[in-house]
Amino acid sequence: MLRLPLGAHPKKLLQQERKDMDKPTVFISHISQEAKLAELFKNQIVQDFLGMIDVFVSSDGTSIKVGNKWLDDVDAALKNAKVELIICSQESVRRPWINFEAGACWVKGIPVVPVCHSGLRPADLPVPLNMLHGIEATDAAKLQHMYAVLASKLNSTPPKQSFKTFVKEVQVFESAYAETQEAERFPVAIKGSYFMSQAAGIMFTIKNTGNAPALPFKVGLFHPEVGSYFIFPSEKSGQLFPEQQREFRCPVVESGRVGSWFRSLTCDTHGELVRLDDYEFRLVLEDSEKVLYRNRRIGRAVGAIIRNAVLGGPGAFGHEPYWHELTNDLPDE
Repeated sequence: MLRLPLGAHPKKLLQQERKDMDKPTVFISHISQEAKLAELFKNQIVQDFLGMIDVFVSSDGTSIKVGNKWLDDVDAALKNAKVELIICSQESVRRPWINFEAGACWVKGIPVVPVCHSGLRPADLPVPLNMLHGIEATDAAKLQHMYAVLASKLNSTPPKQSFKTFVKEVQVFESAYAETQEAERFPVAIKGSYFMSQAAGIMFTIKNTGNAPALPFKVGLFHPEVGSYFIFPSEKSGQLFPEQQREFRCPVVESGRVGSWFRSLTCDTHGELVRLDDYEFRLVLEDSEKVLYRNRRIGRAVGAIIRNAVLGGPGAFGHEPYWHELTNDLPDE
């Protein structure tokens, strides 16, 4: 019979005992565009395994603490991982980093489970991922098999879960993801640069590289915590025809000052700086909210350039290391 110390609370003792246990770590590998799906898996695993498993997701803001070096924390998580889940799509399996993380765990001999979504099937995985036992994110039976793999690291039976609600959440993600992928394929060539005339600012030259005219669009920056700011007007309007290009300019420093309203683009309602990784550069259909094109790398770079100007003043504008990222020639990560 278990005897408790006088005055001890059983629940608190159990919580402490769990805390003191060496929890197995599940490493979820993903690209930034699929962070939401990685978060869905993390939340479901933590909930169903009652917090007995640690789940590492590099993009969730909690797996990596503020101020820590990203690569150091990823490296430590890979070394400690007992299972790796790889979020796989047609896009992610082409990324070197995804394959690097998969290889790091494979070499260690720990289970690596590709989790396919948005039309990609395990049979479609490229070498060497197709040598692993992959699953589809909406297949409840296979998800239960994944839970069996996780439970083996606790030497326990897997929790019973129908996954009905979870599968619906994944399908909602897949629908939104399909729209995002369509927007990222919008046929334009984008090049940003520094400009100086009566004011100093950021200029984008956007060229239609498709075979059909592009409907009139507006150019802006989006962040989930501050909304959309269409800060890049153009002197020209109307459709953009194939091979035609147009300039869009945002003055940042005028009359020796950084516009005071830029602070609202860089800070939330509490005055705290927002995450740079959450910015998106967007082309949006005129008189509409339909996103024609989005790019996170460019958005992050624009956000960083404007933030530095807000914090450092006019003298800080134009000297950032982010200008070379103002192009969609680079991978969007």
